[in-house]
Order: sequence, then structure tokens, then C-alpha cells
Amino acid sequence: MNELILLRHSLTEGNERRLYYGKTDLPLTPNGIALCEKKRGTLTISPNARFGHSGMLRAQQTLSLLFGEVSARVFTGFREMDMGLFEMHSYEEMKDVPEYQHWISNMSDELPIPQGESNAQVRARVCETLNELLSLSGDQWVVVCHGGTVAHIMRLLFPKRSESFYDWIPEPCCGYRVQFENGTAIEVERI
Repeated sequence: MNELILLRHSLTEGNERRLYYGKTDLPLTPNGIALCEKKRGTLTISPNARFGHSGMLRAQQTLSLLFGEVSARVFTGFREMDMGLFEMHSYEEMKDVPEYQHWISNMSDELPIPQGESNAQVRARVCETLNELLSLSGDQWVVVCHGGTVAHIMRLLFPKRSESFYDWIPEPCCGYRVQFENGTAIEVERI
């Protein structure tokens, strides 16, 4: 692979209401569809580009709205974190819940969200899926997934960079163009 384009899906109810969500299979909102329509045609891609997504409806819709009805591989390991007990709730709804207070006060890579995943679990499955993707043929891949997933991928590809995990999370319908040389990520551009 010479180039990987990673995109975060467009807007959903979860984004617009600032909810914790990952496993809930939300569609794009009208604002999300409009954002895709505005972005359509702005990315330069190879005529031989290969496409992928996480399998979640919001990622499938974003890919389709941006690039048309293309054949795409599903990378389920690129799904967002399972937010467990916090799924589809806002900070305001959770701030006084004891399980949330414990998790937020003791946050670590290894501490899972109650009934959900830990950052370490997500990173492990994203790493495994990234290795699978990097082993596939094709000079350019375009993958639509999720904000947290993109951040994990970028930290795996560029471990010596100073950006924090949260610095790597792109805005909806945005992401990164990563250049590779001999299987190693060498350059990145925000898109």
C-alpha cells in the first residue's frame, strides 16, 4: 500500500446530542447527509482505489454518499469502542452515576467501561485489523470508520509523534491521508 485515506463518518444523532455511543448502529442525520454532500468530490482518489468501512450504518452511508455505490470490504475490528453502561447517554445524564464517576476518576487504558470495553481492548482489535489491512493488495485504500478508531490507528502508525489520542480524532467527515514507503507510514496530511 502506498496511501491510506482514513475518514471519520459524518454526523449522527449521537454526535449532535454529544452522547457516548459506539455499538448503537445510528444512521446519519439530515445534517450528516448534507455534510457528505458538501464534501463529495473534494478528495482526490485513485481510479483504482479500494474501499472499506467498519460495517456500521453511519460508516456505510458516509462512504456511499462521498464515493457512490462502490464495492467495499467490511473491517469489523475498526468499529468504535463499546460504551457499555454509558451507551447513548450524555455527560449530563451520567455525571452523578457512581459507575461513571468511578470510571472517569480512575480512567486508564486497562479499566473497561462497565459492560463495555477498555482502551487497551479497542487498541488491540484495531491493531489486529490494521495489520490485516496493511497486508492487502492495492496502492490506495479509503476507509471510513469512527473518531476513536481513527485516533488509535494514527497513534499506531505514528507512535513517536507528540499528538495526544484526542488530538488525532478528526471532525466528522474528515480524516487523514497517510503515505507509506516499504510498509511504513512516513507522512500524514489532515483532510
